[in-house]
Amino acid sequence: MAQKQLMIWYNYFFLSKSKPVTHMRALEKLDFSKLQLPEPLERLIDAVVKKIEE
Repeated sequence: MAQKQLMIWYNYFFLSKSKPVTHMRALEKLDFSKLQLPEPLERLIDAVVKKIEE
């Protein structure tokens, strides 16, 4: 029974359709130029931006 209760919350927090929108809204508010990111993450972001701009 406890596992079933947890699955209800799992569905709510991780499978709802609004979650990706929530993440996108949060990312839109970030100023990436002010973040101190590890070099591999910086390269990943640069690669993604480059692909989007193609």
